[in-house]
Parts: sequence; structure tokens; C-alpha cells
Amino acid sequence: MTWHVSSSSPRFYRNPHFWFIVVLFIVGIIFHYPGQLAIWDWSERTSFLGLDRYTVERVYFLAPTIYAGFVFRMRGGILALAAALVIMLPRVILLSASQTSAMLETVFVISIGAIVNPLFYVHRSPRFLHPPNNHLDWRGLQSS
Repeated sequence: MTWHVSSSSPRFYRNPHFWFIVVLFIVGIIFHYPGQLAIWDWSERTSFLGLDRYTVERVYFLAPTIYAGFVFRMRGGILALAAALVIMLPRVILLSASQTSAMLETVFVISIGAIVNPLFYVHRSPRFLHPPNNHLDWRGLQSS
């Protein structure tokens, strides 16, 4: 028995980049909510950098958002940013002992993603790829 994705399904479901982004988000959720998912008991609250462990996981969510912006352009980046915000907000609002710092970190991560995604758009624009040829034609100025 073989299983095929129908040709009437949206194209992004057939794109391996979409599934890679989904896997990145799932890994982020697992690391961001280990106690709530009852996967393991993580008693160490700091990362190897000395930061709060959840700070590192919040920054991790930049990976799928930036990758989505690169692969699926502006729309994909914005959708991934919205997904990252929805994933991070429950910890900020309901679970964090320091809601102010958690909110600032979340706003920082979303802001970085919101800055990087338009940069991909600008980088791909025709004006950037093919700048106007405004230099002088030096061959006409040479003396014979």
C-alpha cells in the first residue's frame, strides 16, 4: 500500500523545507516546555552560557523563523514569526517566574525575526540584484 499526496493539496505540503521548519518548531517546543510535556525533569535552570535556560530556547526560535523567511519569503517568515510568538507566549504569561524579563526576551526575539525577514526581501529585490549602471564609460574618455 502506497500513500501519495494528492496533486490538489497545497504545494507547500510537498516541500521538504516546510517539513524541516515543522521539525525545528517541534524541537523548539520540546526544549521550551519539557516539564509540561513530561519528557524529562530538567532540574538545571541555566544554560552553558550562564543564561536562564528559557532564554536560550527563545533565541532558538529564531532558527525556524529566519529559515522560513529565507525559503518561503516574506509571507513564510511572518507566519513563522506568528507561530513562534504563539509558542512562546504561554510560558511568558502563565509559567515564567519573571514575566517582565521573559516578555522582554520574547519581544527581542520577535523583533530580530521581524528585522531579518524584510532584509531577505530587500536582498532579493531586482534593484539590489541588478543595480543601475551609473559608472562612467572610461573608453570614451581615453585620449588617442
